[in-house]
Amino acid sequence: KDAVKALNSYKAANPYANYTNQEKLIIDSFYILEKYNYTWEEKGTEAALKKELISQADKNEAFIKNNKNNTSGWVYVLTADLYSCYMSYSPMSGAMKYGMTVKNYYQECLKIDPKNSYCLTHMGQWYYWAPGINGGSNKKALQSFKDAVTYARNDAERFYANIFLSQMYFELKDKASAKTYLTKAETIYPASETVKELKKYNAQLKQTNVIVVLG
Repeated sequence: KDAVKALNSYKAANPYANYTNQEKLIIDSFYILEKYNYTWEEKGTEAALKKELISQADKNEAFIKNNKNNTSGWVYVLTADLYSCYMSYSPMSGAMKYGMTVKNYYQECLKIDPKNSYCLTHMGQWYYWAPGINGGSNKKALQSFKDAVTYARNDAERFYANIFLSQMYFELKDKASAKTYLTKAETIYPASETVKELKKYNAQLKQTNVIVVLG
């Protein structure tokens, strides 16, 4: 609740009045995605969150359509994320409608910025979850997570990428590598509750889903 309150206060203050339309789209997308991360499990939030997610995705889509030669990779990756979160409310029908759109937008981002660690991590998640017949692949997921670690530009990206690479190795039953990369993440943020939870899950389970555990 405190996090959502802080997000809403930030938005209400209109701190980006002088930003470009594209910069506003990027910030608004991050705002909605963060709000989703903190509230999606709360009762009574589904209808409002779905509306916000798809509304922002539509705005981003319109910008992309009208600015194909001047669209930041961040607009592509965040639009993919908006659709991905929206799909969580109806996994089967959502995947059929938006699954390949999500992949295509991640790929468009990587055409613009092949070293975007944030996008590489999300591309890895797509490969992990997608059926093989549609292009899913644990091998490609693993490589995307490795690349995300390699190209991480700050502690937040390094933490995020190491977490997912760790859990991908855990899925592949390489527990030594999983422990190595989880330790790297813990070194970045020693007080992380996420690391604590993953250690607990990994100790209890033979396998664990990357997305199920991390959201």
